[in-house]
Amino acid sequence: MRNKPLLLSLLLVLLVVAVSCGEEPEVGDDKVLDFPEQTDPPDLGARPKESPTPAPNNPAVVNPNQPKPDENPAEPEEKFFDVAMVADSPYFEPGNDLQMPAGFTLRVTNKDSTAERPTRSFTAENRAFDSGPMAPDQVWTHKFSGPGRYKVVDHKAPFIFATIEVG
Repeated sequence: MRNKPLLLSLLLVLLVVAVSCGEEPEVGDDKVLDFPEQTDPPDLGARPKESPTPAPNNPAVVNPNQPKPDENPAEPEEKFFDVAMVADSPYFEPGNDLQMPAGFTLRVTNKDSTAERPTRSFTAENRAFDSGPMAPDQVWTHKFSGPGRYKVVDHKAPFIFATIEVG
């Protein structure tokens, strides 16, 4: 029985050929093997999405992440000079003699919640700006058009005043 391994190999080859020749695919059928449809793996957020890179000299290829030439560039972040109206003298924080840098926006918050002053105001004596009556925790902002020195009065409490210099 020296030929036993050869006989087994031959039988195995015949079995594989017989199984593979079972049914012929139809002409034009693109499925030769019956595998389940393949789908893309779920996006688990582990990989960053790649954006197409435009070709250097091809204006037809557009990078969606690049701003369009007619769009305005991002505005610079607004800078604030904060003043709080408080209950005790000095009635303004950081003080009654305020010096604000040019280009900043004045932001005033009423932190005075005393019963005798239910509202406060932050008003230029010459009426260049006027917050109107402000309830406790109310915030008012003002952008100055240029440098100047202003006397600030509180029309709800005439003994409360300050100066603000915009430089």
